[in-house]
Amino acid sequence: MNISVVIPTYNEEKTIYKLINSVLNQTIKPKEILIIDGFSSDGTIEIVRKIIKKNKTVKLFKRQYKCRGSGRNTGIKCSSSEFIAFIDAGC
Repeated sequence: MNISVVIPTYNEEKTIYKLINSVLNQTIKPKEILIIDGFSSDGTIEIVRKIIKKNKTVKLFKRQYKCRGSGRNTGIKCSSSEFIAFIDAGC
């Protein structure tokens, strides 16, 4: 099944590593995990970049706005899958 997981982020360094690993360890593996970041000022970007070095399924995109809605919209535009799932990093 072709699934993209879209995760809008902004200053999520406390939860992003655990969330991405959880998605990567699901029974049904996503085709891609799209991190759509609103220019985080904490360690979110560095954590995501370390994960990307080990797993090319994860992709990072930056967006101008911090709201989750614009992150989801960017994720839809960047997705290459038939199905799209959304999850927030702060959940």
